This record gives sequence, structure tokens and C-alpha cells, in this order.
Amino acid sequence: MEPYFRIGEISAMFNIPLQTLRYYDKIGLFSPVHINRETGYRYYSLYQLPLLHRIKKFKSMDIPFSEIKELAATQWNADRMDQVYTVQLERLEQKMRELQSLKIELEDKRNRLMALQAEPKNQISLRRYEARKIFCKSIDVSTYKEQETEYYRSFLPFSNQVDYINTEPGFIVTQPTFFDERTNASYLFLVNPTVVPEGFRSHHMAEGTYLTLLIEDSHANSPTYYSLLRQHILTQEIETVSDIYEFCYTSVWELQVQINPLTLQSL
Repeated sequence: MEPYFRIGEISAMFNIPLQTLRYYDKIGLFSPVHINRETGYRYYSLYQLPLLHRIKKFKSMDIPFSEIKELAATQWNADRMDQVYTVQLERLEQKMRELQSLKIELEDKRNRLMALQAEPKNQISLRRYEARKIFCKSIDVSTYKEQETEYYRSFLPFSNQVDYINTEPGFIVTQPTFFDERTNASYLFLVNPTVVPEGFRSHHMAEGTYLTLLIEDSHANSPTYYSLLRQHILTQEIETVSDIYEFCYTSVWELQVQINPLTLQSL
């Protein structure tokens, strides 16, 4: 008589949870040869064990279930196994390259964060910048909620880890809007995106002197800081020569506006 094993025995033998074995049955990957209608007990054949052994090996190699199901039904020999190993090695090489890129991006982000943390917060300062390039798209928002929605939508085109971490968005408030005591953004921008999403166009930030305001506070309080920057510009009679750029970093955010340094009196 052919030996049979109950699902609990299979679970203990292969260290596979019962719910996983039931899931394998549900998707047609590894099903019992017999189910007792009265007790509901599931029975597996001795001759099925090599198949489950292969499935577990494939899973440990991080092969997708869609491929495991196909591989499980394949007749096995040395050539077929060599093909599987070759494909997985190529995938691992790609994953290692992606992890290395992710490591570099995380190191850069950490260094940037440490530099920002060392700078004074919530006070206006001057900074000289080289020319920069960002990518912008026009947005039509009238409320803070709409602006936040656009902010998070900007991440949608970036699917993998490195692209997502590397993406740094922000907003542009035009001079007329700013001096009209409003903070409605007219543009959303991305800094150095890995890919340029549809609808974004290259935008040049000129070399020059910028008034900057690095902020450590909830973005919901942004009108307070826009007002602070506006009042400083008006009080000091400083000529602005650009729109207002709002850079959104990980834990802080920053307002920048290029000025004519010849009109600068004092901070």
C-alpha cells in the first residue's frame, strides 16, 4: 500500500505552515491526492514529496510563484536545473547592482540630512548657488489639501526603491501670488529625477544669491513662514528676481528666492 501523509505531518517534515500548504492547494501548486469528505483530512502521497522539496528550493531562490508553478510541472534534468540557476544568478546580479545604488543614495541622503540638521532653522539667511536644473509641471491648486495631493502624486511614476528615494519634490509660488499674500503653488517640481515623468519640463534656476529659510515645522504652518520671508523682503526693500522655490526635504523644508544683492541692506 502506498504511504500517505496527513497535512500536519507534511507541515512538520518540511517546516512549512499549514496555511501555506492550504494556499499551495488553492493556487494549484501542490495539492493533496485525497481529502476525506467526512473528516476533511488532507492526505499526500510519498511520491509527491520530491515536488514539495523542489517548490521549497525554488521559493528560497526567490523565484516568483507564477514561475514556480510552471517549473514544478517540468521534467527535471541537469540541463533544466542549469537554466534555472543561470536565470536566478542573473537576477541576483541585477539585485546586487540595485542594492549598491540604493546604498549610495541612502548615504547621500544621510549626509544631506546631517548637513541640514547642522544649519540654523526658522531664520532667514543668504546663500550663493550655482546654476541648477529642476523639472516642473503646472498645477492648479487652491487649497492645502489639493497641494498635498499633488505632492504625493508626484511619486507615482517612481516604482523601484532607488527611484523613489532619489526623488525630491517641491513647489513654485510665483512672485505675484507671493506678494499678494497667498501661498498657492503654480508649479510642482522634481529635483534630479531618475526619469522625467510625462508633463514635466526642464526649468533653469539661475546662478546667484538666494534668500533662504530652512524650516523645521509642520508644513501646515507654511503661511507663517511665507509671511516671514515676505515681510523681510519688503522691510529691507530687497529686489527679488525669481519666483519662490519651496524644497521639500525628508524632515525639514526650505524656501528659496533669488535676489539682486545690490539691493541688500542687512539681515
